[in-house]
Amino acid sequence: METSKQKEYTFLQKLLNKANMGWWEADLKTESYVCSEFISRLLGIDEDGVISFEDFNKRILREDQHHTTSYSFDKLQQSIEEVYLLDTPHGEVWIRSKICFQETDGEGNTKIYGIAETQDSPRMASAYQAL
Repeated sequence: METSKQKEYTFLQKLLNKANMGWWEADLKTESYVCSEFISRLLGIDEDGVISFEDFNKRILREDQHHTTSYSFDKLQQSIEEVYLLDTPHGEVWIRSKICFQETDGEGNTKIYGIAETQDSPRMASAYQAL
């Protein structure tokens, strides 16, 4: 029987998937992302959802802004939202990615958490902000 926490997680996953959104976690120590099921499927990566910063950056065909790599994470104030045109197994897809928060553990390892969504064009983020 599903607990209320499991039901909530299942509900949120379903909600994000229907909204064409997913979450990601950037681990600065391993220089890799852990991606939700939606993003993993979009990128065509293994079910574990892990992709290195380097491999992700190779998929970027065009950037509406500077892309996010380990050194730009250290300056979060520069930009917390990025828009990319990615090469995926499903064709070229525009993604809007947003940093939500970061945490540093007792050993000094920093992880950054965010969300990403597909969109029709690079300017959709600007249109949403204007509304």
